[in-house]
Amino acid sequence: MAILEHGPDVLCLLLLHDGRIASGSSDGTVRVWASTSFKRTHELQGHTGAVLSLACLASGELVSGSLDCTVRVWSLTLGACLMVLKGHTDGVTALACLPDGMLVSADNRRLIFWD
Repeated sequence: MAILEHGPDVLCLLLLHDGRIASGSSDGTVRVWASTSFKRTHELQGHTGAVLSLACLASGELVSGSLDCTVRVWSLTLGACLMVLKGHTDGVTALACLPDGMLVSADNRRLIFWD
């Protein structure tokens, strides 16, 4: 058994296309873990609220939704935020990637479809 220490309250998990695991936490960070060595490969910072949801685009970018009402798109190659999407008025509780590459995000009040 491997135990990965993220920090306070891990709120969401995602298996990435390459087999790594991403976790989102109440501390506003997203961490990425190697599935074979269980070592952290990235710690992505930028959200000002808890990370509530994660998704992976077909192109490989990681997407995170937060209590800060934003969606962030991250490059795991660069280990950096590529884009901050705004439009929600409540925490982003769910993310989904459609087969055509479109991203859908949801909060308690609305759905937003991003091109």
